[in-house]
Amino acid sequence: MRHFGVEDEIVACLPAPPGRSRRLLLRRASDGFSERDKLLVELLRPHLHAVYQDSRRRRIGVPKLTARQWELLRLVAAGHSNAGIAQQLFLSENTVRKHLGTSTNGSASPAAPRQSPARSNLDT
Repeated sequence: MRHFGVEDEIVACLPAPPGRSRRLLLRRASDGFSERDKLLVELLRPHLHAVYQDSRRRRIGVPKLTARQWELLRLVAAGHSNAGIAQQLFLSENTVRKHLGTSTNGSASPAAPRQSPARSNLDT
């Protein structure tokens, strides 16, 4: 690379899906990179990944969901079962299933039912 005026380069590998790679390549024309520079790139790596994820979400966009669907998804993310969500929001389990089906696949078809761990242990 010296013939392009590049003396030194650092590659910061970022998390990527299987079979893909994401790298940030930094080049310096003179004086090379110091140990401090290398450490700084290493410390910034998780933050660079967060910035990448944020920009990716902005490009793809946020799904258009109702306030109730967002509320349901937050409870699902917190680990609540359909029964637990229904009880907490004063809904039937079927309503929870329908809302989750609509919010996860964009259609009105219900998602596969999720059961609480205690209930699924009784079935086996």
